[in-house]
Amino acid sequence: MMPPAYSQVTLEARGLVHSGHIEAATSCLLAATRREPKLELKLRTFAPVLRAVCERGDAATATTLQVRSARAGGPSQQGSRARPPYAGVDGCGGRRA
Repeated sequence: MMPPAYSQVTLEARGLVHSGHIEAATSCLLAATRREPKLELKLRTFAPVLRAVCERGDAATATTLQVRSARAGGPSQQGSRARPPYAGVDGCGGRRA
């Protein structure tokens, strides 16, 4: 059996978020970041889960996902200055009071 491509992980994570299974989507992404051989996951794979986690106010999980996103080739490694998909969401917004 061949390991899943990043697009399969992206579709699975989006589907889980859409159906309200945020914990399952988070587990799916975290498992994908530990897989061998390494998948080249993209920010679009993490974005819907990060947003959902932040909307729930779970900053610890959002931080874990952000770190894994950066290690997996997310914007931190690519030098992108793009605004994170969860910026401005209550609970994770990146705004300081």
